[in-house]
Amino acid sequence: MFFGVAWFFATGSAFANGNFFVVKENCSVPLYNTEDLKQLPYYVGHYGTSCRKLMSVLLPGSFLELISKNAKGVCKVSWLRREDKTNVGYVHEQFLGQCCRQVQEKDVKYEASPMPLEEIRKFFARCPGQIPYCWGGNWEYEIELPQDYGFEQVSEDPKEQIKEEFVGMPYRLRGFDCCGVVYYVAGGLLKRTTWGIREQGKLLRCFDKKSKEMSREELAKFLDTLCDTDCIILRGRSEEDIKRIPEYSAKNIGTDPGHLAVWYNGGVLEFRGVDYGCEYRKKREEVLDRVMRWIKLVKDSKNDQCDLRFIRWHPELLKEEFKKFFPQEK
Repeated sequence: MFFGVAWFFATGSAFANGNFFVVKENCSVPLYNTEDLKQLPYYVGHYGTSCRKLMSVLLPGSFLELISKNAKGVCKVSWLRREDKTNVGYVHEQFLGQCCRQVQEKDVKYEASPMPLEEIRKFFARCPGQIPYCWGGNWEYEIELPQDYGFEQVSEDPKEQIKEEFVGMPYRLRGFDCCGVVYYVAGGLLKRTTWGIREQGKLLRCFDKKSKEMSREELAKFLDTLCDTDCIILRGRSEEDIKRIPEYSAKNIGTDPGHLAVWYNGGVLEFRGVDYGCEYRKKREEVLDRVMRWIKLVKDSKNDQCDLRFIRWHPELLKEEFKKFFPQEK
């Protein structure tokens, strides 16, 4: 097994506070928001798993700074990113030992590596039906976890019993949440949350509460201008909206106040949740229905900041405009 009794890592100075690490090529490191890795509640649905303690999966080339390590081998780290250095989380020391290598602070770099468009298209094509939903997930392959991780199966709704067919099913750390899939193909170019991505790239269009009503024909013409990998981001719905409007429920959109879908091959690709998994809509009327529904949700929201944004970010599409929207990239 990847993690077993044969695991070895020279502790000592390597685990000194303030040391820096980089995730190796073809490796990934799950980052949690708790240091109690023996008490991780999770939920299994028809099309994925959800562990709300998972913050993100660090991709190859991601940098970490070690803050501290407790007696159980759990490391508190700062996930070093260009826009801020305060993303603090917890990883098992075995991931630092086998999936990372130590580097000097002067070698910490922030270079994004987006997939080429053609490679992304092939990847999107195999997502529906093949790659599950995973809360906090942004990695295509299953990640083996150390044996001393502890998981407790729970229901998404405390009032509901776990469905009999799911009892005892294991937590699988594989797959994507709604914005995790675009973070993965963007190779670190984009931020990890819907709130962050909505402020990046080229804004193609924004629908808010003050926007003029648009007919289906007008919307269809606009959608025809979209390109593969363009993002559709719904953000700003309130807790009141979620309770008041059935279509805002977790089962219809997702569990986070933000939601992201990706334009691909004339349709909409989205990782919606454990009960829906990855869905792809290609039929013209279904796509129009979906986008019109999001626009209506914005109009009906009690939150004045709620909007629906269409963002273009891929360097092959932005071409000479890329440096304008991502000035820190080469």
